[in-house]
Amino acid sequence: MMRIEESIALLAEDIWLAVLGLPLMPSEAGLAEPAAEDSLTGSVSIRGAWQGVVRIQCSTAFAQRAASVMFGLEPLHIGAEEERDALGELANMVSGNLKAILPGPSRLCIPVVAAGRTELEPDAEFSRVCLDCEEHPIVLSVVTTRPGASEELEAPE
Repeated sequence: MMRIEESIALLAEDIWLAVLGLPLMPSEAGLAEPAAEDSLTGSVSIRGAWQGVVRIQCSTAFAQRAASVMFGLEPLHIGAEEERDALGELANMVSGNLKAILPGPSRLCIPVVAAGRTELEPDAEFSRVCLDCEEHPIVLSVVTTRPGASEELEAPE
């Protein structure tokens, strides 16, 4: 059986190529994470048979790059709203694709994008994947919020 981290990485890589036309590559954990003071976190909660949160952390520079590609705008014309919209949409796409392999039925909540990095609770059950897109660090985390639900978080073969 494939580890959930591998499934998360493959889903994200496919979305990055399809939506942004940009490669997303695996990166070593902790080597390159977005700086807390210059980052955004996009989160989407999943509620139902499996409950948790999918988070994407990236630099504001990457969010600007994604917004430029997604909305066909020059970087000069991109503001914080477009950066947040782009990251929220990427978080929504990753969450929607991940929801398809999780126990159901479940539903996605509205994406929330906040400035800075969102730290995980020390005892939280989560899967984390560090990736790189054009030398921009991207960290994807899937956090289980319902106690005992981590056994359900397995990737299909």
